[in-house]
Amino acid sequence: MTPTNIIDFDFDFSESQAVGFLCEAGLFGGDATSAANTGNMVTFKTFPVISKTSTMTISFTYRLTF
Repeated sequence: MTPTNIIDFDFDFSESQAVGFLCEAGLFGGDATSAANTGNMVTFKTFPVISKTSTMTISFTYRLTF
């Protein structure tokens, strides 16, 4: 495998996860856990509202280039 300066983080949410109005996503690192207010925000993105229902799945990919 050839080293690159790109890393991808892929996130998938099932029908029962993240139901509601979505308009931003963030990537946290450091000492982040599932608890609120932990870790350091690495990056975030806002986007037009997605009204996710319990019959939808959604996927996000964060690509970091350094």
